[in-house]
Amino acid sequence: MKAKAKVTINDIAKAAGVSTTTVSRYINGKEELMSEQTRNRIKTVIELLDYHPSDIARSLRNQKSNMIGVLIADVSSPFSSAIIIGIERVLVSNGYTPLFLNCSENKQREEQYIRSLIFKKVDGLIVNTTSADNKFLISLACQGFPIVLCDRFVRDYNFNIVTNKDNEMIRSFVMHLKEQGFTRLAFFVQPWSDNSTRYRRRDAFLASVHEIYGYLPENDIYVIDVNDKDCVIAQLKKFLSSLSQDDIPAIIGTNSVSTMCVYKAITKLGLSMPDDIGLCGPDDWDWNNGMNWPEIVHTNITTATIYAKELGERAAKLLLERIAAPDELPSEILLPNPLVIRDSTLRIRNK
Repeated sequence: MKAKAKVTINDIAKAAGVSTTTVSRYINGKEELMSEQTRNRIKTVIELLDYHPSDIARSLRNQKSNMIGVLIADVSSPFSSAIIIGIERVLVSNGYTPLFLNCSENKQREEQYIRSLIFKKVDGLIVNTTSADNKFLISLACQGFPIVLCDRFVRDYNFNIVTNKDNEMIRSFVMHLKEQGFTRLAFFVQPWSDNSTRYRRRDAFLASVHEIYGYLPENDIYVIDVNDKDCVIAQLKKFLSSLSQDDIPAIIGTNSVSTMCVYKAITKLGLSMPDDIGLCGPDDWDWNNGMNWPEIVHTNITTATIYAKELGERAAKLLLERIAAPDELPSEILLPNPLVIRDSTLRIRNK
């Protein structure tokens, strides 16, 4: 049987009724130069013809460019900025040029940027992915393209990844709150279904409370919009209204942003920490001591330390190792997250 011919840009252009230049613009992320109808037509043809940048990646594998594509889900957070600093530090010191792209939590944009990067002949990818369900990344990895995930997992494939010990971190929060006499816990989280970090921490909260407190807190998970302070206040009021007279409540935020939003809501309602309510959460901003937000605010906030710069550094080092030795088995590097206890949860002192 004759082998199936590899799909080319010419095939896509012919099927979509456009020029090869237009197809190239689409692949390289220059969608603003064409109509929505043209964009949709090219996208449909690419999907129907099962065209993947991995087809090109195979032919480029031995052509070193010394460029690395770095996909960041959302560069607007201090956490992402710290990751970028770590990645850049390692890549530049090893003679590589990092190409950073902000995906704005958009899975389609992430895919399109990756296609563009592969056309630019990058030697590998570091991906802080927008989606835990990512068949596109899996298809690239299956064909041998060097990829390392940073912080966030992808389901159904064993990627090289550098991330945190989320289960241990959340369990340490729950154990600490139990020791401090809090009797009812809640978990405040941004929308989590596509974000592996958030749903891992959510699952860890459910499991840890069940293990340590003996009940399953399915009704004590509150989804918040961190851009809507009224939403956070409303969810806090909902939690407080669910308490019994003898409950001593505490909240765990899923990250620095959610924890800060809950802190503002607690302050807005005139509640005192830790007397009226406890609060803790990960500190993932990795700022220097002079900008240590959990110690600047009053009351100081109990946190678990996340080494965001080191996450980036380790991800970059792991990718360079895999480029040099592509046949090595995938590695999962988990960084520790030590608990830093401060006033917001300290009901029992000198224990």
